Amino acid sequence: MFLRRYGEMLFLWVAAAVIALFPHRVLVQLLGAALIGFASEIIGVRYGVPYGAYHYTPTLGASVGGVPLAMVAAWFVLLSYAWQRASGLTRSLWTARLLAALLMVAFDLLIDPVAIGPMKLWVWQESGPYYGVPLVNFFGWFAVSYVSLLFVRAPLPSDYRAAHLVGVAVLTFFVVLALRNGLLAAASVGAVLIGVDVLCSWRCWQQYFAAAVKRVELLLRLR
Repeated sequence: MFLRRYGEMLFLWVAAAVIALFPHRVLVQLLGAALIGFASEIIGVRYGVPYGAYHYTPTLGASVGGVPLAMVAAWFVLLSYAWQRASGLTRSLWTARLLAALLMVAFDLLIDPVAIGPMKLWVWQESGPYYGVPLVNFFGWFAVSYVSLLFVRAPLPSDYRAAHLVGVAVLTFFVVLALRNGLLAAASVGAVLIGVDVLCSWRCWQQYFAAAVKRVELLLRLR
């Protein structure tokens, strides 16, 4: 009964805790970015901007300003994963912010249909063309994600596994739920995200092994 009632909330907090268990200085900045995302939702619930008019159900537990505290954990998990992936693809922080913000929009294309459908986490007061989600929501996600990441001043290394593994677990969870409930477009977005993750991971492993081979060759020459 407890897990049935609070399972979604616990899932978010546990996911955030797993990332935080492996400390890195950039995580403090990402937590700040998550708090900006949380604050934007308080504004969103009250005034309908920048996401459109919506409200949360009681499913995620205690709230501030109509927004569940668990959403701090949700923003932290998603931003950590998006930033780790994006900052591993480019040396430019500005480009990384752009890529991470686009990745956050892709997340929402997967998550929102599941959240308002089978999970019943929030309700849109004005229906939109994508599973009932208004298009302005996705523009809001991009804008808030980009602005929040302006406060993140360093990359999250590709070898920081916690953010990566937790992010993939969250993606897989929502893809499975989307498939089980016939949300095929949302599930397809999630499948593409997982595919992109696999390609990025393969690139990182190639770079890692190439660097390892160079170190071994250098040691052999020194001998």
